[in-house]
Amino acid sequence: MRSRCVHERKRTGCVTCKTRHVRCGEEKPICHNCKRLKKECSYAPTDDAARPRRRTKTDITFKAVTFPLAPTTHPQAPIKKATSSRERRVFDFFCQRTVPLLSHNFSSEFWTYDVLQMFESVPAIRHCILALASLHLDAHDGKHEIGATEASSCCLTSSSTSHYFGALSCLRRAIDPAFIERSSLEVALVASTLLAIYESLLGCGKQSRIHVHHGIQLALQSQSDGANSRVFFPTVRLLGTFKLGQRMLSREGDTAAEKSFDSMFMDLIALRQADSEIEKLVFKSLSVNHKVVQFATDCDSGKFVGRTEERHAMHSHLLNLVQDCRGDLANADYPDAHAVKILRSQLELTWIILRRGMDGGQTSYDGCTQNFETILHLVESVLVGRDQVNQPPLAFSIDLGFIPLLLFVARLCRQPILRRKAIDMLAMCPPTDGNWDRQRAIAAARAVIRFEEQCEDDDAPHPIPEERRVHHILFDDSNSETSKSEENMRITLMTRPKGDTMGFNSATFHIPVERLAIG
Repeated sequence: MRSRCVHERKRTGCVTCKTRHVRCGEEKPICHNCKRLKKECSYAPTDDAARPRRRTKTDITFKAVTFPLAPTTHPQAPIKKATSSRERRVFDFFCQRTVPLLSHNFSSEFWTYDVLQMFESVPAIRHCILALASLHLDAHDGKHEIGATEASSCCLTSSSTSHYFGALSCLRRAIDPAFIERSSLEVALVASTLLAIYESLLGCGKQSRIHVHHGIQLALQSQSDGANSRVFFPTVRLLGTFKLGQRMLSREGDTAAEKSFDSMFMDLIALRQADSEIEKLVFKSLSVNHKVVQFATDCDSGKFVGRTEERHAMHSHLLNLVQDCRGDLANADYPDAHAVKILRSQLELTWIILRRGMDGGQTSYDGCTQNFETILHLVESVLVGRDQVNQPPLAFSIDLGFIPLLLFVARLCRQPILRRKAIDMLAMCPPTDGNWDRQRAIAAARAVIRFEEQCEDDDAPHPIPEERRVHHILFDDSNSETSKSEENMRITLMTRPKGDTMGFNSATFHIPVERLAIG
């Protein structure tokens, strides 16, 4: 019997072969695999390349941006260059474990090729990747919990924090005027996206939102220079998903700053010409979602009081946009059915929000039971579909958007069985999804149900009185010890007094949050 040939595992192959999980022949300057497939071939830094060298004009750094970078609550650690062996291990982990989580639904080439190519040539992206991968590796090794609160950030390794500060240092550095501004804007856009992901995985929602806002500003700047679509599309989609999840469940959109950023984001989508069918669907869906959420916010704030005709005209216009987008998604011929289902579930939620914005009170949601069922069916088919093909559980996700979606259903669908099914499905989601933490969402949903139904079982009174229904949830991210605890969080449930169309009553609760270990 012929014995199987055993090859010694090497870690010095090219970046492209590492990403494709194939054995690299390591031919220089272009390996045989890349030459055959006509792909760009580059190698991770060797020990010699990792040694400090004099800065030359070939180094790409960032042009100073005009807004302050996100303040950080991370422990102040000196920036030290990691050993080359540590960097190689972290980079290998990023290619093999982190990239599949970032690219499992949208923009796979961006994560598996473009970002990895920038690792070697762009210092800031190199630091961002090593910081993000170190954080993920620490969670995998049990040294840190993804999605934990900021109070636990002191447990991070110096490697993660040093690369985080290294990325910020590169962003603050001015570049030589001879360099092309467009390139630096594109790189800064990618860096803002990576930093937003890093902060969200660390549980620093405020800092993550700041990076999201900066990313939108940079994207708007790069748009005028015709930014590379393979960089522009995935970063803008990710930033838009973060933004939409934030707006769906909070009242932060009422502030002037949030409205300004919303306006900038809409300008950004309107200006961009999509290069593929899926880009058109994503940009169109994002645009409709944000317009409807803004319309509902304006209705809630009393903007259309005494302006009924204008309100009806806006509602009809948005209704046509939603129907048009629904038709496009129904006829979409895209190989990844999960991606289309994600967009459809978000659009179904948009339809519900649009109806509520026109009809007023919370009882309008009672007529949307079929839409809530459709959302649960679409989400379940994606989550269960992964299990059926034996895909590994997601340690985190950045673009599913299912946690805010399911929390929306659990809060506002007052049909007892459906809202509890939404909580059960939340438990199937990744522990962290964008800016959202699964366990916090489950705890908040249960608190709303207890408050509205005054019981834990499925035999709750139906319908629930209007004055008992929760309009908004405010998550307290203040510096109090209670909100920073891993076992408890503080939320405020806002209800509207009977007969009052503008005022709110509030009730604050400290609720336990069950923390689950992440493998």
